[in-house]
Amino acid sequence: REAGVSSLPQVLYAFVGKDMASLVEIGLAAACFTLTYWPLVESNASGGDIFSIGFALTYCVWGVSHIWAVVCPSNVAFIMGVVMSFLWFVFDGVKPSVQVFANGLGGYGTLLLLMSPIRWALSSLVYRHVVGPGSTYLEPVAGAQVQGHFLESGFDMSKLPRRCPDHSAGVLQRWLDGNGWGCHSGQLFLLGILFRVLAAVCLLLRSASQASGGQLSFGSSSVLKTRLLRDALMMFLAFVLIFELHLLGLTL
Repeated sequence: REAGVSSLPQVLYAFVGKDMASLVEIGLAAACFTLTYWPLVESNASGGDIFSIGFALTYCVWGVSHIWAVVCPSNVAFIMGVVMSFLWFVFDGVKPSVQVFANGLGGYGTLLLLMSPIRWALSSLVYRHVVGPGSTYLEPVAGAQVQGHFLESGFDMSKLPRRCPDHSAGVLQRWLDGNGWGCHSGQLFLLGILFRVLAAVCLLLRSASQASGGQLSFGSSSVLKTRLLRDALMMFLAFVLIFELHLLGLTL
């Protein structure tokens, strides 16, 4: 609605303002998740841990929803949100494993893992469960008994980080080495910010298109040049996404 009656800076400010206002709703969603999930599971993670992971996960997924809301009609955006939720579970790196993704798509399959909020949240949740108050997993006998179960899911007990963040290697390299532990949720917030930046760019492009009569002119009078510039811009955004995901895999 704002795109049809506002300038591009106003559209951007409205987007940022609405996203900041949504933090309250995200917090309420995380609180509902914590109050529902935490009492029902036998987890060593504290309520604060569950809330922080739930907040970071919802914040990240919210960014993806922004993209679908901008580029798709409302009914299609809703369906895409449901479909992507299922795909995130497929890309969690448990089954199929991280190694399977690493060998797929010509070596670029790991991008699917890095783009999955569920993968990041799972890594942090499992870590908090293992090191939480009352946990017996750190005892040698108990740790040896569950080593096989955790190892087949990509969490090697012998590589459990003793400090946070883990400086042994970048997060993607650790995942490939069977060290799937994640001691913090920082990457979820970074991923959420990346999705919001892409959503904002798409919103500005759509607003400019509506203002110019349904087509981005890019200052060119030729339809062919306009289409070439549009396609080049889409390729650039795809490259930025891949590059940023690669950098995310190098974080600690």
